[in-house]
Amino acid sequence: MPTVVDTGAGGIPVVDMGAYEVQPPFVDCNNNGVADDLDILAGTSLDINVDGIPDECEFYDNGCSPIPDWSCPDNWDLGGTYPDNGVNTYSVILDGPAANVCLDVTVEVNTVLIDNGASLNMSGTGDCVGNLTLAQPGGLAVSNNASLLLGPGQSIGEPPSPSGAGMTISNGGTVVVNDSTITLTGDVVIESGGSYAPQPPPETNSASLTAGSVLIRNDPNGDAPPGELILAGTMSLNVLGDLTMDGSYAGEPCPPPLARSARSFHTPPRLHLFDGATANIVDTMSLLSSVELTHESAAPISIGGDFVNHCITPECVDFTAGAGIAINGSGPPQVFEAGSTDLGATGDVYLAAFAMPSVVVSSGANVEFVDLFDNDLLGQGPCTEAVYV
Repeated sequence: MPTVVDTGAGGIPVVDMGAYEVQPPFVDCNNNGVADDLDILAGTSLDINVDGIPDECEFYDNGCSPIPDWSCPDNWDLGGTYPDNGVNTYSVILDGPAANVCLDVTVEVNTVLIDNGASLNMSGTGDCVGNLTLAQPGGLAVSNNASLLLGPGQSIGEPPSPSGAGMTISNGGTVVVNDSTITLTGDVVIESGGSYAPQPPPETNSASLTAGSVLIRNDPNGDAPPGELILAGTMSLNVLGDLTMDGSYAGEPCPPPLARSARSFHTPPRLHLFDGATANIVDTMSLLSSVELTHESAAPISIGGDFVNHCITPECVDFTAGAGIAINGSGPPQVFEAGSTDLGATGDVYLAAFAMPSVVVSSGANVEFVDLFDNDLLGQGPCTEAVYV
């Protein structure tokens, strides 16, 4: 079916029907959000050998097999060296199950794409003791059942002048962490079956993730499981901007617990906090449509902006075993959305939706409790919903 207006420009169409044409797959090896052919056409990427691939893109080719080390020159087509920014800069692609790479040296590259069952081992064991610096906003992408293992003492970060690098985990990609550090100033997006989770045993894990913003959501196409972010032990999440959970594409109400474990495309995006894990959100925390939030940590979720609760699946939001929310902003009033049907006074607050053990308003914070969204789907009226603590 034709989907794109034919402007007469661009690559060769798969189907040309005069007025419309179907576009070929979007290829973006340097992970900058622009199709590679457009980079070359605009001159933002060189293509000296005229192969249609930006020259900065470097594919792992497994030439040192069975040695998977990043530093082995024959694993790359670079004339006896390996990708590490200097005179030249590199966008690295690990593609396919044969690309099981051990980062045995500390390197700086523009971006890294781990795709189609490939893996990057930064476990901190054996030879895999290198750290990774990302020098461009595209940062890191882990997709299509690829994986990244980040072990004790290992780190992913940016140059001294922050690059705005982000991270996308999607389409079954997994990032497994253990006593490690990821520090990025760009956006982290976890979607379409992507997972950020602790390496077992989780209760002793102290991994930290810092990002400019965090978005956890379903697959926009509605045909893949949701994204999930799991924190346990003393793991920490530090969000320099907003944290958003968006289940707009879930398509159905939250399934019962046993069905949720299967992680179908109907299940909502997940954020789970256990043990003593911490989440510090500098700006706004938003729950949109169908989300699954389990807070069992002894530390409250700290919010410096608004608490925007537009969730319509309270059965999938559980604060009962955790420490609630701490409002830690200053300046203008922070908005806190009331989400439960007003049951009046009740001896068991946990009969109410979104009930919390506590809402702590820090010294200097100014909070306005509002009812602006119809969470219970019973019709929106003035002050028809409440906060139960």
